[in-house]
Formats: sequence, C-alpha cells, structure tokens
Amino acid sequence: MRKKNNIFMFARWVLAPAAVLVTCIFITHFIVVTNGIRKLERGVGLRAKSLVTDFHATTEGQALLNRARIYADLSQSTHLLDGMVVDRDESGKAIHECDSLLFSSLRYVALTKLGFIDLAVPAWEAIKKSRTPADGWLRHPRCPQTPLSRDMTLGLLVSLSQNPPDAAHILEVTRGDVHRFDGYISNGPFYLSFFSPGFRAAFDEMALVIGQPSSGLAMSFWTTEFDAWTANGDYRSHLVALTIWLEYEIEHMAQWENRSGSMIDLIAPLVDPLAEVNVRNFRLTWSAQSLLRTDPDNLFFQWLALRSIGALTPDRRVALAKRLLAMPAFPEMRLPANCDRRADYVWQRPSGQSRERRHPCTEAFAGTDFLWMSAMLLEND
Repeated sequence: MRKKNNIFMFARWVLAPAAVLVTCIFITHFIVVTNGIRKLERGVGLRAKSLVTDFHATTEGQALLNRARIYADLSQSTHLLDGMVVDRDESGKAIHECDSLLFSSLRYVALTKLGFIDLAVPAWEAIKKSRTPADGWLRHPRCPQTPLSRDMTLGLLVSLSQNPPDAAHILEVTRGDVHRFDGYISNGPFYLSFFSPGFRAAFDEMALVIGQPSSGLAMSFWTTEFDAWTANGDYRSHLVALTIWLEYEIEHMAQWENRSGSMIDLIAPLVDPLAEVNVRNFRLTWSAQSLLRTDPDNLFFQWLALRSIGALTPDRRVALAKRLLAMPAFPEMRLPANCDRRADYVWQRPSGQSRERRHPCTEAFAGTDFLWMSAMLLEND
C-alpha cells in the first residue's frame, strides 16, 4: 500500500506540475500565434480581388491538369499491384507495397477531385479489397503480417471523406473491427494501431454525415491543434496536415453545428479573454500556421496555410502551380525516380529530400504526390 502511495505522490508532485507548465506554454503560444493570424488576415490585399478570375483557364492551370493526367495514366499502367499503388525498383519489382493503403487512398482522393473518374472507380474498388474479415484492414493485400499504423488508418479516413460507393458499409465493418480489437484498428501494438481520440472524432463525424452510428467509443475528440504544436517537420507533420485537411473536408460534408470537441475546448475559457477572440474559430487556422513553421518550403503546408486564412486566390494558385511545375522532383513526361529526388512522397519528408538526388536511377515512384497537390490547387473551395 505504501508503494502505491509513493507512486501516487510522485504523479501528483512531478507529473501534475509538468502538465500545468506544458499547458501554460501552449496557451501562451496559441495567443501569440492567434494575434499574428489576426494581423495577417487584416493585411493589405489579403482578401482583395484577384487579378486572375479563373485559375483553371490559366496556362498554369491547364499545364497542371495535363501533367496530372499523364501521371495518372502512367501510374495506372506501371505502378499498381492488385490495383493499389506501389513503387518499382530498377528490375520492375514492386517495392513499398506495405505503405500502399495510405498512398492508394491519397491517389483515390486526387483522382476523384481531378475528375478522372475512369481511374478513381477501380482505385476505390481495389482499396476495399485491403480488408479481410479475419484481420480487418491491411496495408496491402500482400502485407498481412505488417500491423496497420496511424498513417494507414488516416489514409482510410481520408478516402472515406469523399463518400465513395459503399462508404456506409465500410464505416459499419470498420466500426465492428475497432470494437472487436478493443479500441484498436488491428491486432498491432498500441503505438501503431490504437484508434486515437482524433481518429475517433473523424470516424464519428463522417459516420454521422453518411447516416451511420458513431464508433460508440469514449474519448472521442480532436487533437489536431496539440499535434500541430508538437510536430517537428518529419512524416508526423504530414499526418497533421492531412488531419487539418480532413477536418475541412468534414466541415464541407457536414453542414451541422454540433462538432466533436477538441483540446482547445478545455482552455477556451482561459484564452478567449486574453486573446479577445473566440479561439475555437481560430483552431484550424492556428494549427495550419503552426504546421507551416515546421517546414516553410513544403508546398502542401503552404497551400493549407493559405486556405486556412481564406487567401487561396487564383493569383496565389498560379504562383504555387508555377513552383510545382518547375520542381525537378516532378519530370514533365515521365514518373519521378530517385535520381530526381530522394523522397518517394515529398510532402511527408523534409523539403531538402525533394532536392536530393542520386545516380543512377534505381527506383521509380508512383507520382501520387503530384496528383495530390494538383488536385488541391485545381479544386474550387
């Protein structure tokens, strides 16, 4: 009993003050960044009428769509395995197939938004085959032994945000998997497969939009702002960016007022008087701006930060498109390879990896990152 009391005292006198300190630092940072966002939104010309009236009609918009179609057709013919995205080594052998659920989901979303429905339909059908009744969702049908991870789970939720055919059934069976695995998405270890509060919030809100019951799990709330605050520029920053994007997609789907709670709800009564704003309205904007600080050269992060403050004018889309089209990481008439850039998917790696090259070419990438970014720029928000 004394040992248990000692543990309790340690938690009380050490961990509790640490939690209070972290909370104070977070609140201070939130207030500073929020005030900066307010000044940014009031900036001269931020919401001024764009000189370009229709990005799609510009040279850059057409070039983006044309190259996206080339990439989509090439990846369809050379970089699918069982209908899902893979990379290829110099002999043509499939590699990185155990990362396929995430990138296949991103490819499906991009194809849908680009209007390439002839390719999007079979892409979704292939994704559905990555689930088995016994094991639940797999990274790829040929990766049954590799536990599902957070990024793969997020990929699944991202694909469901487009409300594809059979989405209601997919949500139903996935809810059954999570209950069958006691709050996990698969049989993997905690750090890989736990259905976290943020994932539960995304699942529950999409389920309600589509007309399905929620997951029914406790501890369902968004953690986006805390994840953005602790991001450090690696692949986890990309997961935060996708989560912010997913929240915006759900807002577009939902059209209702009763959103899931978030961590900001806990501190809003303290922050609102100090920041002189309703901080809940700044939550995603603050998260996107914080994330951009982890890698200012990341084009996806730049796009997200501009969207969060309503600054994605056609002129700014043109500027981003020019950068995207000029990147050596994305050749004009062929899919990228590791002699063009080091990273297989550049938005989830530090920006330097999109410029690092090796010779000779030993791996060919699927180009899903170009499809994704093109779809973001070409979409009318």
